[in-house]
Amino acid sequence: MAEKVVHVTVGEDSISVDPETIHMRREDRLRWVGKNPKRFAVVFEKDSPFDEVEIDDEKVKRSQQPRRNAEFMKYKYTVISTENPSVMLDPLVIIDPPDTNPDGG
Repeated sequence: MAEKVVHVTVGEDSISVDPETIHMRREDRLRWVGKNPKRFAVVFEKDSPFDEVEIDDEKVKRSQQPRRNAEFMKYKYTVISTENPSVMLDPLVIIDPPDTNPDGG
């Protein structure tokens, strides 16, 4: 099991994340960490690899683990500024099958 982190920077009119695409496996955990005090939420487009489709600004700080039956696929999600919901970004979470994670963790 690896702990993955996506660093989120929310500006007045833009959001950036690092990395923009994150590879993980079902047994890994993921946290979104704000790089400044601005709050944000994460909303998955159709399906979510996690238990919730919408992860609010309080829950986003907690480590999330994919569902045991999460499909091995790309999941598009949106990071939304809590202060200004028109400010958003659409990165990816990719759930890889066992032993194929390209970033080694």
